[in-house]
Amino acid sequence: MKIVGDLNNPKIMLVHGAGFYWENCFREIIESLKSSYCILLPVLPGHSNINEEPIKSVEQVAAMIIKEIKDLRVDNIELAYGISLGASIVLETILCGEVNIKKVILDGGQYINMGENIELFSNIMSKQFIGLLENNHLQKEIRDNMGYDENDIEVLKPMLFKSISNETLYSAFKAAYSYDITNKNSDKLATKDISVSFGSREIYAKDSLNYLEKLIKKELEVEEIKDMGHSEALSKHPEIIIEMIKSRIK
Repeated sequence: MKIVGDLNNPKIMLVHGAGFYWENCFREIIESLKSSYCILLPVLPGHSNINEEPIKSVEQVAAMIIKEIKDLRVDNIELAYGISLGASIVLETILCGEVNIKKVILDGGQYINMGENIELFSNIMSKQFIGLLENNHLQKEIRDNMGYDENDIEVLKPMLFKSISNETLYSAFKAAYSYDITNKNSDKLATKDISVSFGSREIYAKDSLNYLEKLIKKELEVEEIKDMGHSEALSKHPEIIIEMIKSRIK
């Protein structure tokens, strides 16, 4: 867990996605908020220079984050923002009900498992992300699903952890594609202020809305970011995410 700012200030937690590096994702957000808030930044296993086992599951990472928060003796988190796999991790963290997170923004998450395609898609996506580091475009079908034209390298590569391994990527994507909220107990969500955001051009996050609403049992606040692909606002227009966060904690 990286910590930026004074631990005595109100807390905001930012959780990055598969293949991403926390600082590359959140640099502008941290700079904007660190004087007034303490920023908690979980680092996903295998996504830093620390030698550790790759991610096993969303549930495993959520448990890790909960332990780290408790170790810091943090009682309340004003808002948690998760991008992509990070959105699933934030959701699982509040489902556990062991830390008090008042408000949540889930950006570009996928919450239903991919069944028999989990291993196939994990293998494909891990290789595709390694390719991005070598300036190779994603396959066209993947670009289309994620809402990109020819801008996939421009959007994704700056956020990636440059030394990430194929093994770590495979495990992270497998965790993302295995996560499923269908049978989760939603009792802990009743009092939570939950917002969902995604780029208007991405497919999977939009398709997950119905499943989220069934779980949460109330209408969600949805922010569809016009003409953007997956994680594009965070990468290219972080001011959109900063405003989204500030509007919910003021």
